[in-house]
Amino acid sequence: MNLSPENPPHLLVLASTGAQNACRIAPSLAGLCRTTWLYLEGVDHLSVRPLEPLPQDIGRMCPAASDREALEIALTIHETDPFDGLMLFTEYSLRLAAQIAESTGIRYNSTATVERLLNKFLQREALAAAGIPVPGYCAVNSADDLAEAAAAVGFPAVLKPVRGDGSWLVRRVDSMADLSAAWAAVLDFAAAASERDRINLAAGTDQPYMILEQLIAGSNWHGDDRYGDYVTVESAVYRGEIQHLVISDKFPLDTSFRQRGSLQPSALPGHRQGELRDMTSAAITALGITEGMVNTELKLTPAGARIIEVNGRAGGGLQKLMAIGADYDLFSEYAHAALGIRPMAPPRYGRRAAMMCPCLDLETARKPYQVSLRNGFRERKGVKSVLVPEPVPGRNHALVGFATGDDAEALHEHWQALERALVVEPA
Repeated sequence: MNLSPENPPHLLVLASTGAQNACRIAPSLAGLCRTTWLYLEGVDHLSVRPLEPLPQDIGRMCPAASDREALEIALTIHETDPFDGLMLFTEYSLRLAAQIAESTGIRYNSTATVERLLNKFLQREALAAAGIPVPGYCAVNSADDLAEAAAAVGFPAVLKPVRGDGSWLVRRVDSMADLSAAWAAVLDFAAAASERDRINLAAGTDQPYMILEQLIAGSNWHGDDRYGDYVTVESAVYRGEIQHLVISDKFPLDTSFRQRGSLQPSALPGHRQGELRDMTSAAITALGITEGMVNTELKLTPAGARIIEVNGRAGGGLQKLMAIGADYDLFSEYAHAALGIRPMAPPRYGRRAAMMCPCLDLETARKPYQVSLRNGFRERKGVKSVLVPEPVPGRNHALVGFATGDDAEALHEHWQALERALVVEPA
């Protein structure tokens, strides 16, 4: 691409629920490109939607009432001011991105690939067809499917939506009675859910919206019970070439399969990390991913790494973790790749970085609450942290904390002290 101050490239940034905030992204794009922000009206305060006045030079802001309207806006702009690339940070924009790309010729993943990323059933089918080990699984679309699914998968198992994040409605089931009760809970949720929450129940296709999967037995690869039995691999794909950026170790999940935080870079031995990267590369290839950020969750088992799921976006909190641990500007690197200038460079970590997310009990999460820390809580020696309370009903976590330290031990001690000091009370 011919770059010049007189003719900067044009970047389209897509936003929906859970996307990054424009004020955080814009400084990383200054001097690199012109930016059009296309966002859905009604998305929450963590999204690109400008809830307060933004700098005039941040770029063109384009609200849309639906994906269909957003597509029309994008195509209209492209006719007179062509886009050179697109960037997104939430899976809720994946389908729109593929539609725009196929209509304009912008490099991005195909609609077929996006459907495999959004639908866990289709994803399992693609991985299995490529010879990648997957747990037993079966689609569930009605109560009539429960017995067949139980016979095909067996117990223990996990019932989950084919689409969704944040462990929405994920339930372990150990018997037919458990499965029936979990299905009833899904129906109750669907009857009362808002339109925003219902997106976690449907794949947006004709495919079934729940999937029953064999529970994968984990193994403690770290030899330390402060680590969970799963990891995530963050990758960037550029013109079909895969660059693995970082492997994140995880704290153990809570009892509702909700994530409680992560540490990076991984403390696993080099040969184990190599196995994780190889398995991730195989999954990315099997799904047909050719562009963009990829977040892959893998279970650590006695038989080797197993894919939990592959997501077509960066992992939660990744930008902050990379910034504090490696002085890495994810937004700038992603933009360069999206515009076709160059692949993303790998980060070089000088410190350990952690994200700490204490989970609320499910009943508390549904009601207004307030968060505080007991007197006497102090950062551990050698640790620097920032805590962000999240007293928003319906959220999984009491707060989100980011911390850096010279070693993982100090961060583990800090995390344990934070959990002991946390106080959550009704508002």
